[in-house]
Amino acid sequence: MSADKWMEERTRIKRKTGNVITNFTMSSVPEKDCEKVFCAETYYAVLYWSMDKYVLEFVAAAPDDLKTILKLIPDNTIIRVVYKKECDLDALFTSQGIRLYATYQRNVTRYKSNPYLLPETSKRRQLLPKMYDPECGEYPVREDAEELDRLHRQVFDPLCDDMFTREEWIEKIDNREILVYRKGGEITAYYCFRLEGKKLYSNMSVNTGAANTLYNMERRIFEEMWNKGIRIFYGWYNLKNIRAKNHAISTAAPNLCIESFSRSFCNTYYKS
Repeated sequence: MSADKWMEERTRIKRKTGNVITNFTMSSVPEKDCEKVFCAETYYAVLYWSMDKYVLEFVAAAPDDLKTILKLIPDNTIIRVVYKKECDLDALFTSQGIRLYATYQRNVTRYKSNPYLLPETSKRRQLLPKMYDPECGEYPVREDAEELDRLHRQVFDPLCDDMFTREEWIEKIDNREILVYRKGGEITAYYCFRLEGKKLYSNMSVNTGAANTLYNMERRIFEEMWNKGIRIFYGWYNLKNIRAKNHAISTAAPNLCIESFSRSFCNTYYKS
C-alpha cells in the first residue's frame, strides 16, 4: 500500500464531504501487504497483519463512518492515533468497546550546545559522567540476532512496541544501528538507534545491568553524532514506563543547551 494511494483516498473523501478523520501519517504507511480493504464513498481503511496482530489505518468523513469501520474489524486489532494535546477520538473508541491500551510521548529536542557537558543536577546521576567510558559497547554480528530478540521480547510489549523479525534485526546489525554490552559472554544491554537525515532517533534500549552501562552507550552515540553535526534528537516513551519517562524529562530539562523542544503523543487502542 503506497502513500500515494492513501493521499488519493484522503483527497477523494475530503472533496466529497469537506472533512476527514484519519490516523494516517506518512510514517505509518504499511510496508507489508494488506489483509483487507474496506472502501465506500465516505471511508477508506486498510487492515494488515504485523507481528501477531492486526493494525488498522483509516480515513473517514465523519464519526459514524469510523464507527462503521470499527464494526468490520476483527478482534486482536490495534489502532494508533497520533495527536498534539488531546485525542479527539478517545470517547468514540471507548463507545465502541475499544480500549486505550498505551500512550506514548514523542520528544523532539534541538540542542544548541552539548547537554552532556553540563553538570548533572540529580544526585542519582552525578556519578555517571565520572564513570563515562566512550568505548563502552560493541557492534553486534548477525549471529547475535536471536539473542537480541529474546532479550527484547522479555521487556517490550508486542501490542504497542516495535517488534522485529530476524531479517529486520540482521538489517539493523548490518547498518550498525545497535550497540550491545556483554557480561560473561551474554548480552545484558543494548541501545538501538537510527540516523534519519539530520535527526537521531533513539529507538529502544534494554539494560539488565549497571545504570552507567546504558548511559555510556547512549552518550557514546550522542557524542559521535554531535561531532558529525547532528543537533536534533528524538524518541518515543511509554508514559507507563516511569524510568523512561523520567529519563526523557531529565535529558530535555537543561534549558541552557536547548534551542527548541516539542512533544506529541500516540495512543494505541486495542480491540480484544
